[in-house]
Amino acid sequence: RIQLVHGFFHVTDLDFFRSPAVSAWVRNLTEDTKFSRHLDDQLAVTVPAAILAPGLAWDMRSNGVKLNVFHNGAIDGHHHERVGGFKRWFSKHGKGNFSAGWKACRITDAV
Repeated sequence: RIQLVHGFFHVTDLDFFRSPAVSAWVRNLTEDTKFSRHLDDQLAVTVPAAILAPGLAWDMRSNGVKLNVFHNGAIDGHHHERVGGFKRWFSKHGKGNFSAGWKACRITDAV
């Protein structure tokens, strides 16, 4: 049962996704037809794994792997966690601790 598809982070076995079965499916998915899907990376990495290797596709966090990847207002795909304060922290500590990031990612609307 798939409850939620996350598109923010995944570890991929490229040999699996280059296999003949997956390659044929992706060609069908992206060919020029009325119902084709171009540039749909979530679908392209989720469906082959769920159908051809369901035992190898799993949620990292529910298996004890918490990487704290922040994406679209959530950590590791979980929306019920309190996150925030990055702009304030980066404005206060970014220049001294991460000068390359400070120059490249200057935040001007800190709260």
